[in-house]
Amino acid sequence: MNTFKSLSECEVSKGLRSKIVYDFFASRSTAFGPVEIIKTPIAPSKRESDNSYSFSLSGNEERKQRIESIFEVDLSKIPNNKIDKRITTLHSSALAVLLCFHNISSNNPLEVKINDQTYKFTEFKLEFPNQCKKNGGRSKIDIALFNEDKSVVLFLEAKFSEYLESGCKKISEQYKDEPLFTSANILPDYLYLTGIEDQKPLQLLSKNRGQGRYREGIKQILCHCIGANHYIQKKKEKNVEIKNVFIGALLFDFGDVSKELFVDYCNMYSDLAKKINSWSDKEPELELVNKVITYQELFSSKNNENNSRILSSKVKCYYNLY
Repeated sequence: MNTFKSLSECEVSKGLRSKIVYDFFASRSTAFGPVEIIKTPIAPSKRESDNSYSFSLSGNEERKQRIESIFEVDLSKIPNNKIDKRITTLHSSALAVLLCFHNISSNNPLEVKINDQTYKFTEFKLEFPNQCKKNGGRSKIDIALFNEDKSVVLFLEAKFSEYLESGCKKISEQYKDEPLFTSANILPDYLYLTGIEDQKPLQLLSKNRGQGRYREGIKQILCHCIGANHYIQKKKEKNVEIKNVFIGALLFDFGDVSKELFVDYCNMYSDLAKKINSWSDKEPELELVNKVITYQELFSSKNNENNSRILSSKVKCYYNLY
């Protein structure tokens, strides 16, 4: 097994996404320091990926312990069953979420500007259960943030570098009766669904087939809207006060090298948010954040000094969130 001591040694053989991501990590190598890295094993085979790297585990060391040691963080408040096995992969979205959000509390509140108003969140839940289908089907929302009395909630679909890829998205047939998926008035003009009125698979496609777009996040936002509607309804049934439930998209901005794809996804999300916010069938407390939120916007000290204190120095270094 190949081992490496520096992030600068992580060279990839192909793929725009991989090159952008690992060039970014290579630029962090001097400040971050030596740490043992391996090419990511491809299960169930024993082959190694040429386009993905992971932090090496020693002996019987658990992934959570390894991440705590490397980044000098305390993850004891995060239940083990919420820890994604992919957290040792360098470019894992799950790792970014864990490192940046685990420390949120009443003593370390996270300030987020949502549609021109700033909210303060004091509780973080990872992989929050979400009833995304009428028949009780469940998925999980990456991030759930709550204010002090839990009357304001922010659900975030978090992406690190996924938006740098494209391809059609197959969707469960169980969504054929969900208005959010089947209404032509909801999807942005350049996206459409196939298979609504025939026996073909339900897929989310681009009208301009020559232009690949990342669609997984759009599908997930639609699912989370259904789940958030159910969440609000159940809270109302229990006479629990709910003032606002927001849904948003969180991306990592790699700068000029990914600008075109980043802007494309941001525009697609904003178009969708505008349409869903005007959708008459949703609960009035439900609202989408009108634009994509970035890690840089939330945690860089240039943008938010208070939120920057939530991160350890090594996390700041790793993601260049100074």
